[in-house]
Amino acid sequence: MTTSWDDGHPSDLRLALLLKKYGLQGTFYVSPLNRENSGRLAPDDLRIIAKDFEIGAHSLTHPPDLTRLPAAAAIDEIEKSKIHLESILDKPVKMFCYPHGKWNAELKRILRSFGFLGARTTVPFDFRAFRDPFEVGTSVLVYPERFPGRVIRGIRYPSGWVPLKGAVMRSWKIQAGRGFEFVRRHGGVFHLWGHSWHFDAYLLWDDLEDVLRLIANAPGTVYLSNGDLLLYRKSTSSGSSFLSVAGS
Repeated sequence: MTTSWDDGHPSDLRLALLLKKYGLQGTFYVSPLNRENSGRLAPDDLRIIAKDFEIGAHSLTHPPDLTRLPAAAAIDEIEKSKIHLESILDKPVKMFCYPHGKWNAELKRILRSFGFLGARTTVPFDFRAFRDPFEVGTSVLVYPERFPGRVIRGIRYPSGWVPLKGAVMRSWKIQAGRGFEFVRRHGGVFHLWGHSWHFDAYLLWDDLEDVLRLIANAPGTVYLSNGDLLLYRKSTSSGSSFLSVAGS
């Protein structure tokens, strides 16, 4: 199981403690000079989180769409985010998350040129083993039920699209519970993700803890960061024999 969480907000410190409480792993994708959030993690806070969790890059300033920037500007956003984080952490940063989940082949090429291991998207309801390390999908987004959101009627799975029986699931908690149970039974990847500042704004902390408690310590589950999951994927003969849970 893996979790991933975006932007690098001070509330990530609370989230890290919650993950640690339940023995869960994950990746925090940080945009060091994020212009879209008022709060940013201080260097000392990043070092605290990095003691137990993977830190990934999320661009330098979190532009709305990296694919629309001139090539030089996109390279600058990617390279400087990596350099900035590595200078704070004093260790390599191997994973990247596309701001707002927007990517193209050129961005993938740039990331490879800077030595990134892979990159996470925001493609939803994907329970397959990661086929392209620079197009890592997601399964369920932690987001408040009272706001319009995606509706899940089925999931992407190695054999194709699998419909889920029963009522259409608008609740992210129901999506997470049923999706996790499906993957436990059949194998694959379960990837829960979100933004810690949403948990403050929409009072989601209690619901999040309920779900983390549910998915912790599950028999047959491997708990890994995004980067370690990609390495684990490479080391296994079958990509459908493990689980993951992941937080633009």
